[in-house]
Amino acid sequence: MRRVTVRAAQVAIDLSALALALLMAFLVRFDGELPTEMWGRAALVGPYVVVGQYVVLLLFGVGRFSWRYVGLREVATILGATTASFVVLLGIRLVLGELLGEETAYLRHGVVPIGVLAVDAMLAFLGTGGVRVARRLLGERLERGRRGIESRPKIPTLLVGAGQSGLMMVRELASRPDLGIEPVGFIDDDETKVGTFVHGVRVLGTIADLERHAVERGAQQLLVTIASAPGSVLRDIVARAERAGLAAKIVPGLWELADGSVNVSRIRDVAIEDLLGRAPVVLDRDLIEASTTGRTVLVTGAGGSIGSELCRQILRFRPKKLLLVERAENALFQIEREIRRLAPEAEVFALMADVTDRPRLEQIFAAHRPELVLHAAAHKHVPLMEENPAEALKNNVGGSALVASIAHEMGVDRFVMISTDKAVNPSSVMGATKRVAEMFVQSLRRSRARVSSPSASATCSGQPAV
Repeated sequence: MRRVTVRAAQVAIDLSALALALLMAFLVRFDGELPTEMWGRAALVGPYVVVGQYVVLLLFGVGRFSWRYVGLREVATILGATTASFVVLLGIRLVLGELLGEETAYLRHGVVPIGVLAVDAMLAFLGTGGVRVARRLLGERLERGRRGIESRPKIPTLLVGAGQSGLMMVRELASRPDLGIEPVGFIDDDETKVGTFVHGVRVLGTIADLERHAVERGAQQLLVTIASAPGSVLRDIVARAERAGLAAKIVPGLWELADGSVNVSRIRDVAIEDLLGRAPVVLDRDLIEASTTGRTVLVTGAGGSIGSELCRQILRFRPKKLLLVERAENALFQIEREIRRLAPEAEVFALMADVTDRPRLEQIFAAHRPELVLHAAAHKHVPLMEENPAEALKNNVGGSALVASIAHEMGVDRFVMISTDKAVNPSSVMGATKRVAEMFVQSLRRSRARVSSPSASATCSGQPAV
């Protein structure tokens, strides 16, 4: 019932806007002093013109547009529809003008001045498009009002990247006062954009001037909105942000969005995974191929950022079996689906297991007999591990020791533990636990398994470290 009521109201508003546009066109054409004869013509042809224009709008699909979310594409369609209706009415007017004569003098009552038709086309576009734009603005205002009730204090924020992604981001931020983010300016290396405004936010300068603009604008944080930003660029931006005392944040996976939308609720701190982009490293492909092709490969932490990338790259070398070991159900489900989509012919096993669970690990090793083990499972977030040191010890040390020990007992041909640069002269709980795990793994080198424990260089950046 509500849908019918809303639709009827929209039709009535459109017809009223078109009728008002035609009346205003007559008044404009005759400077507000409409002759009596023209009043008659307006009354006679008005219903036909208004209905005809509305039919054209329907033919162009305007009736199916959502008023709440009207955009440039919808406005352009309305412009096309009103232009088309003007062309049709102009054609009828010219034909009637040619037919006028003594025998057809009665046709003059249906002849509308060309000036009226031209003005009417412009006013019809402004009227039908304007009511939709007004509806959208009203809806956004009400939405901001609702969200503003619980809005947080606004944090002055510099946005890096004044491209399409930056435009979408600043639009979303304008409609989300509850996030407490106030854009104070854009930073972009395209010098042609400097001094211009993107959705009301000025492009202040290039990345080289980031620190100066941060001080001038009183910025407290930085938000990276560059799509497909390489790791080298991100590292430079983060380093400059740190020198300026700004907290660096990013929208994860911004470059992966295919539908043109940005979910600002996913804004988070820049993580180490965002900075891993680096120049390609030439690896010994023959050695990697010999270790993986036609062999059973087991990856722990297969659903994590590093483990999942290892799995993707291992597929290139056509392993006999790929064992995905992960304790997080959703992460395991996602990586298994992706691997099966990338390589439908691959023999993949999704195995839920905790690396601290000896019976489960022994069952997996006994059932599948892996020849290569890549151990990527670990608690890696430094601040979180400072608050939960016992869990860091349990998972990073105990889990690594257990996986390595079982690999040693089962005679695995090669075992690789993925470590971190934080294990070098560790200054945190996470780094210390990874260093202890490295030491334990290195102590097993006398076993039948060929053991290696690469540090930061082993964190995946396009190729598996084996």
